[in-house]
Amino acid sequence: MAETNYGLGPIEVRDQFPITFRFLSMTPGNTKPIGDGVASLSYHFVVTNTFLNSQGASKQIDDSTLEAGLEPSDFYDKKTGKPVPGYHNYIDVESHYQRLSWKYGLSENLEFGLNLSFISLIGGTFDHTIEEVHRLVGIDNATEFGAYRSNTKRDQYHFFVALEDKFLVASEEEIYTAPADPVLDFKWTLTAGNDFLPAIALKTSVKFPLSRSSDTPEEEATNEILSNGKVDWGMAALFSKGFQYWIIHLGWSKSRLGENDGFVSELDNRYVTFELRHSEEASTLFQFMSIGSVYPEIEDISGVHDRGNVSLSRETEVLVLGYKYHSSSGWTGNIGFVEDFSQFSNQTDASLLFEIGVTF
Repeated sequence: MAETNYGLGPIEVRDQFPITFRFLSMTPGNTKPIGDGVASLSYHFVVTNTFLNSQGASKQIDDSTLEAGLEPSDFYDKKTGKPVPGYHNYIDVESHYQRLSWKYGLSENLEFGLNLSFISLIGGTFDHTIEEVHRLVGIDNATEFGAYRSNTKRDQYHFFVALEDKFLVASEEEIYTAPADPVLDFKWTLTAGNDFLPAIALKTSVKFPLSRSSDTPEEEATNEILSNGKVDWGMAALFSKGFQYWIIHLGWSKSRLGENDGFVSELDNRYVTFELRHSEEASTLFQFMSIGSVYPEIEDISGVHDRGNVSLSRETEVLVLGYKYHSSSGWTGNIGFVEDFSQFSNQTDASLLFEIGVTF
């Protein structure tokens, strides 16, 4: 096949953990340049289920607690009644992430991109499906590996993150198709590689805060969830190498956050993608992503119960299975499935995605 070091590229999906929507999260990318004077427009949609309950083992949070409204004290140590060091969460969210991406080739090797995203955070309808899949594979929804899902009702919206005796996030108002901060991308392909060396590209991204109305408490709460109000920027190094019908893509990225809102100041992500070429137009992808936690490490973890701080600060391993089709006429389509298999209570459960686009 021609251009054996490029392929169709990895699945360009960002971290879907609800806390990270306010920050810049770099996506995997193809080393292949779009070409001088060439443009593309694409629509990307991801539906994600997230259910986390750091108090699941102690059963401190149940339906009656949720109906009364969560308080920071609901995350205290059950025996002592005192705050527990570090971060704790109760997150029951279905997110719908939509992204419009426009790319343009400034030269043969330099590419510019603009990404406009819209986010919904709702109760959704995904919980039943997730729990049935758990049962099919032998996971008990009343246990740690089942995220203690059976402790509370399905398909609700509750988004709470506590740091000791205060809330960093406290939301029970669903959000529908709200704009996230726009992101500008610049990618420079350094080399297409050869039989021995990989193709190499460098990418930088900048997130700019939107001017947002905060006339009501609801608008202010939505703004805090979807934007940190500052400029974030990131860098990524991308590599790809062809081996007959296989292309291996590697990448590393770091995002520096203008305001961390009580979380980490940098986000580090890595990925490796194995692309099986069926033809010049179609590929199946097996993608493994190591996603840095949004929760910083806590030095003093004495008295921490359940999984607590130790798990929340770990990076998680995420599997992406996808299929890409890029027609010779310029139309493109991608589908994919995302699953967190680390289960450290600091990442989403599962996502479904699709993308359609055109190059002209």
